Amino acid sequence: MLVNLVSQIPDAIWQRELPTDLEHEYVHTGEPVQADIHVVYGLRSQVEIPNSVLNAFFVASEPPEIREYNLNILRRYRRVLAPTFSYLSDLPNFVKVSAIAPWWVGSHAGGREHYDEEAIDISLTRDQLVSPSNPARDALSVIVSSKARTPLQQQRLRFVDYLEKKMTHIDIWGEGRRFAADKADVLGASRYHLAIENSQHSGYWTEKLSDPILMSNFVFYQGDPDVGTTFDTTAIEKIECWDMDGSYRRISDIMAADPWTSSLEARENNRRALLEHHSFHRVLDRIIGNESFERVVPRRTVIPAQHSAPRWKRVIDPLYRIVRALRK
Repeated sequence: MLVNLVSQIPDAIWQRELPTDLEHEYVHTGEPVQADIHVVYGLRSQVEIPNSVLNAFFVASEPPEIREYNLNILRRYRRVLAPTFSYLSDLPNFVKVSAIAPWWVGSHAGGREHYDEEAIDISLTRDQLVSPSNPARDALSVIVSSKARTPLQQQRLRFVDYLEKKMTHIDIWGEGRRFAADKADVLGASRYHLAIENSQHSGYWTEKLSDPILMSNFVFYQGDPDVGTTFDTTAIEKIECWDMDGSYRRISDIMAADPWTSSLEARENNRRALLEHHSFHRVLDRIIGNESFERVVPRRTVIPAQHSAPRWKRVIDPLYRIVRALRK
């Protein structure tokens, strides 16, 4: 069966993560196209699919601290896929999954180019990601964002500022710091990486964890409380950034013991787990493979917007699309 994954994510990002041995065929587009199955990835705008909702899935890609999706709309889909977000768990069509985020390392996709299909540039192919990286610098890298919507985002900024004052071997990148268009330039240089998610939910981990794993980093991590059920935590040390001094001392003591060298087997196990089992397409392919679909009469189904847009957005968005089209 042909599966149409509809998202803002550039096709090049999805194609690189796409394994070649899946049961189903996948096509990635920003707008729905003809297919047997449609998977809507986190979109809140109105979607018109050339299919029945009986053959449509929705991926709740953002945690509730960032975005809550409309439950009445979600009930229309065959399945709603997400980590353990409590407000979704009572939906009769809810399916718990992890590995919902794409890999961004090895792509020049910083800033405004993040979702720009034409501007994105892949620097590391899948074959290159399969080969282990060998970072040489015994330093802790951090990639920060200025986002401060959630309590954990706010504390993350405070914690990084604290570490900067305390640690000598720390490389801080991101908004307001040194600019890195490609995370590979950062993760490929330093052996240790600090990764703190936007929020904490069971099964919710993103590229903040998968990207350093792919680059053979030893990761100091706060996010998915059950990360040990998916990955070997010999190479992932859980921290608690609310305890800034305790976490700083723990990071410093552990780095002094050279765990990057001693965790070689665990790091490789985690890389293989990502590549062979815990990528988004593999998870999605298993879920679709467990379903029994009935052929339906071809139709077009309009799924309303998740939330009505503010008046200013209804005016600005069409103007933006017109200007962008003229520039092309």
